[in-house]
Amino acid sequence: MEALARHDAQGSAHTQRGFQGGRPSLYAFEDRLRELTLPVLVIAGDEDDACIQPSLFLKRTIPASGLAMFPKTGHILNLEEPALFNETLARFLALAEAGRWPARDPASVRP
Repeated sequence: MEALARHDAQGSAHTQRGFQGGRPSLYAFEDRLRELTLPVLVIAGDEDDACIQPSLFLKRTIPASGLAMFPKTGHILNLEEPALFNETLARFLALAEAGRWPARDPASVRP
């Protein structure tokens, strides 16, 4: 919060209006996300309420995805929990590079 508070308010407003506010919703890409075949790891903090549902959407939509949820962590989890973030990312990369990050088991998908 301290870092964000140091941002120029007018610059932040311009970024929101000119870039973030004009881009399509993540949900608009559902069909394209279902076609991804590369390994994906979605990492979210359980205190980042706005990102929990989109993270679950990505997990359920991308066939070879996994979800890591960090407890008591917010939006900038790599800064809040750097050791856990680095450990989680290193494990994911090792598994993906070894070909041990398969697509989701279809039996685990709820209708």
